[in-house]
Amino acid sequence: MGCFWSRQGCERCVHCDRKAVNNLVIIDHVCEICISRATATRTHHSSAGPKFGEYRCNSCSRYWTSRLCWPDKYQMCKYCKKPTLPYQYRDLNFSDTADSSDSERQEHEKNLCQMCQQLGYSCKNFGKKKKPQTTRKSKT
Repeated sequence: MGCFWSRQGCERCVHCDRKAVNNLVIIDHVCEICISRATATRTHHSSAGPKFGEYRCNSCSRYWTSRLCWPDKYQMCKYCKKPTLPYQYRDLNFSDTADSSDSERQEHEKNLCQMCQQLGYSCKNFGKKKKPQTTRKSKT
């Protein structure tokens, strides 16, 4: 590990640019101070599953919303590729999940979502029972 003032061997928080020194723990490129601040400002929601969340990238100031927000999981900013935690979220309303032909509805980008990466498939299918594949026997 490098010196305290050098950049060599020091992991930094992507939100506040703090160095991982002394007892400061950095998890998934986010320091424990930023994690505790983000979770302290949120309200407890009773239902598990995805929420409607609002994101603001601290690096490039980009703002976006997602109807597949997982409160303690980040989404990567499309422009600067920095992980960003939701700063605000709420339970999903029917209007959030209803099918519509609005052009602003976009497909959920699995490569930018931490939950999708951890699951190995799209998080919109989380908790849904998969139909078992049946094999047909050929008649001979």
